Parts: sequence; C-alpha cells; structure tokens
Amino acid sequence: MIYKNMRLRRKDLIVTTLLLTLSLMIFLIGITFNIGMNHFIKDSLNQVPKNKMLVFQEKWLENPLVSEYIERITKEGLLLESGKMYYGIGGKFNKDQLVQPKENIESVEKQAFLIFEFYNLAHNKFLVSGRGIAKDDTGKIVLPLYFDTENNQKNYDNYFFEHSTLDSGTDYLGKKIIIEFMDSNESVFKKEFEVVGVYDNSKTQNETIDVLLSYNDLKTITEKISPPEILSNKNYYMLTSSFEDNENIKDSIRSIINRKIEINEIVHFDPLFEFVMISSLIAYMVSALLIAVTIIYISIITSRNVSTRKSEIGLMYSIGYSFKNIKQIFLLENLWISFIGYMITFVLYTITILYVNSKIAQEGVIDIVNLQFMIQLPICILILFAGMGLIIIATLWQLKKVNQLEITEIIKVK
Repeated sequence: MIYKNMRLRRKDLIVTTLLLTLSLMIFLIGITFNIGMNHFIKDSLNQVPKNKMLVFQEKWLENPLVSEYIERITKEGLLLESGKMYYGIGGKFNKDQLVQPKENIESVEKQAFLIFEFYNLAHNKFLVSGRGIAKDDTGKIVLPLYFDTENNQKNYDNYFFEHSTLDSGTDYLGKKIIIEFMDSNESVFKKEFEVVGVYDNSKTQNETIDVLLSYNDLKTITEKISPPEILSNKNYYMLTSSFEDNENIKDSIRSIINRKIEINEIVHFDPLFEFVMISSLIAYMVSALLIAVTIIYISIITSRNVSTRKSEIGLMYSIGYSFKNIKQIFLLENLWISFIGYMITFVLYTITILYVNSKIAQEGVIDIVNLQFMIQLPICILILFAGMGLIIIATLWQLKKVNQLEITEIIKVK
C-alpha cells in the first residue's frame, strides 16, 4: 500500500528528495571540509619547521629576564636551536651543468631561481631519502622532493597544475650541483654542493624552489652577498619543539617585557584555508534554512494528504484499520520518501569526497597535496536519526487531524 501510494505521490517524492538531498549535501560537505581543514592545520601545518620558529629583534636578548627564560626553556628541552637569523638567499641552478660543468652554457631559460634556507632539527622528520645536514657542515645541500628546475612554477597560478612539470629531488641524490650567486655589487660567484638528502616539501609547506643548506653555509653566503644594511638587521630566531611551545614562549616573553614586542612567526598561510572556513559557515546557515524548508514542506503535504485522502482513510477504517494504523501508514510513507533522499545524499556525498581527494592527490599544488577529506560516517548516521526524528515530529503533529475526522464524513460513498 505504501509503495503504491508513493508512486501516486511522485511529485511529493521528487520535491522532498531534492530539498533533502540539497540541504544535507551542503551540510555534509561543509562540515567535512571544515573538519578536514582543522585536521590539516593541526596535524600538518602546525608541525612544519616554519611554524615552530620564532623570529624577534635580538636587542630583547639584552633583557636579563628574557635571557633567564630562554635558558630555562632550553633546559626543559623546548628550545631546539637558536641564533642570528639568516634567511631567504637566492641563487641560480642550471641542471645542464650537473655532470660536466661548462662555462659557455648560456641557457638562461633552463636556469632555475632557487631560494635557500638553513636546515634545522625540525626538518629531520620530513626527510624522504638520504640524510640531514649538521649546523656546521659545509658544501652539503638537501633538495625538495618536488623540485622545479626550469622555472615551471610560473606556469600555474591556481591550486591545480601538472605534476609532470616538476623533477624529483631524489634524481639528484649523491650528485654534485653548482649554484650561481650574485653579490650586492652584481659580481657572480659559484659554489659546489653535494646533494646528501631529499625532504618532502609538500609536508613542510615549502615551495618547489626552496632548498636547504647548513646554517654555516647560509651564514657565509649571506655575509658575502648581502649589503651592510641587511647584515645590520639583527634578528634572533628560536626553533621550538612544537607549535604549542612556540605560542607559550611568545606569551611568556611578552609577559616578561610587559609589552607587545615584535615577535614574528615565519608562516606559510594559504588563503584557501580561510576561504574554506568561511564557506563552511555559510554552508551551515544555508543548509539549516533548507532543512527547515524541507520539514515545513513535509508538514504541509501531510496536512494536505489528510484533507484530500479522506475517502482512502474511510475505506481503510471501514475494513478494520484503526486511526493508529492509518497514521502509521502516513508516517511510513513520509519516512520512506525521506529515506530515499538520505540514500541519494550519501551516495552523492561519497562520490564528491572521493573525487575531491583524487583531484587534490593527482593535480593539487604541493601546498595542498597532502590535504585529504574523510567521509564522516558517524555524522551521516547521526544526521539520519536526527532527521528522521524531525520528520516524525512534523508528520505526527499534522496527523492529529486524522482523529478529528468525522466517521460519517470519511465513509460516505461519492
């Protein structure tokens, strides 16, 4: 009987299914992206070396309270490294000169501009091949796993690109490469490095042109190529054991100085994260509105059905159905219509999440290539039961009208 009635109520079935599917899809995708981003920030972004490093003016070291605090956190093992900051030196690399360097090569288009940072202890967990670099090593270099050797990076300006345009840093492991530097007087000098390791720059949020040197090498090169005014900027860095320690150290030092001193984190924040957070909030509001519309629509069609199907109610009553039985049939009709919407939603939701994950893994830029969204099965089940509960309440509220029908009115033959 329910199956036949659902076939007769095709319009109600289609409209209810569309409303329910649309509202739940928006809600599920919104909450899935929000949870995925929060996990990505907590488990990935907050673990990268850049987000474990504080940089502030070295003059604050002269404050005895700050010095005592740094000494204490060093003893507690929270401070991994510290020193004067050397950061962001540029140089050029031509992979055609890799095996047999040739002075006459003028292939500028094949030269990659590279950015150099110093290797620190926080990079150890991100090594995928080879070894790291000690602070006082010289002539050693660690390359990124996703390595742009021909300035291909300039060919994309969105979140998806062709991975085949990049080299793998592992192809250069054990080889010696030549880097060309230019000093403040535009004099060019070259330095040879041995590739001793490869790190996963997709997990450290480094670009495809970010390579790592020892602290001593970066210090030496900086002092050689930088103008005096740059070297006079005395910034101090503190590498902490975790992002949380980083925040605690900031707060503690500021409380000691009793003012908001200049402490900066070297962070790489992608506008995509903020966009998704805002989009999720909008999705929740739109979804709540659509769910409310769906519940109201189900309530309206239930009331309408009671009024327009009096003859059917009378027939069921005359052959022995009680009002309780009749209301159960109406309720099951609405539940089945809603259940169909839930099933369609779950299938579409699963396909969408799997597609997004596949798209990111195959074509996402290295900043987001490790971002994966999990199908929130517990939330799907919770929504199913919560939604069914709301539908039962909305239906039963209107089915009170069945008890108010006059027996003589519903059993009269038209």
